[in-house]
Amino acid sequence: MLHPLIWIPSRWHTRAFIVLCALALSMLVIMRWVHQPLISDAVPGGIIDFELAASLDASLAIQVAWGEKGRMYAALGLGLDYLYLLLYALALSLACSRFAYWGEEQGRLSVAMSWVPIAAALLDALENYALARLLFGEVREGWVIVARDCALLKFALLAVVALYLLYAAAQMIKVRWRVFAG
Repeated sequence: MLHPLIWIPSRWHTRAFIVLCALALSMLVIMRWVHQPLISDAVPGGIIDFELAASLDASLAIQVAWGEKGRMYAALGLGLDYLYLLLYALALSLACSRFAYWGEEQGRLSVAMSWVPIAAALLDALENYALARLLFGEVREGWVIVARDCALLKFALLAVVALYLLYAAAQMIKVRWRVFAG
């Protein structure tokens, strides 16, 4: 199995990773600024509360608390999130694939893990679509369920990626320590 970023020449991986991380972090800062007006006493989690709304009533209550201006900020944030999900998926996938050069066993795991951020991004895109449908007046319980389930799966997959990257980094440090210690 090949990793999803095989089209990027290996000599460019480090540069691509740095650029993707810088762009993803920049988008994160911008989105945080855009989402700031969505945080209030009524909706302390802001957009995350909307993503994880447990029912149509909860989703509608969040939108009422935001008002028209807040709903516009939420819509802008969802639009920006499509660019962000592309950037974080590519950056994390590239980070996972970098550990594929350790050998057969680690390589297979690394390649498999490099697909997980892509799956998380696809779930994020579907979640955004469902949330946009809700924001623009398609009041259906199904969209709430799709958004919530996609968000939960996305967060779970990204947590798995984070744990893998911590594991891989620890393994890399262990190998380098052995070489250093002789």
